[in-house]
Amino acid sequence: MGSYCFSCSDMGWDCDFACESSSEEDLISQVLDHGAAAHNLKNVTPEAEEKIRRAIKKPTEKELGCDITAKEEGREEDPGCAISG
Repeated sequence: MGSYCFSCSDMGWDCDFACESSSEEDLISQVLDHGAAAHNLKNVTPEAEEKIRRAIKKPTEKELGCDITAKEEGREEDPGCAISG
């Protein structure tokens, strides 16, 4: 299964921190923990969290092993798809 990835350098920080996770929410937690410890970002605003979410590299359909566009196109979804629903 694919993974979600984040790198501080993608946000413009001069920092080599990078992480990945199979869950976007777990990845956000790792990023926020790192931000608090390394960059003194203790109170992240909703706008800042949204900026972080936009910087996350999401897994591709191929990595997920399913067709993530089926629902949008009105086709039958892959019941085994990790992001169906």
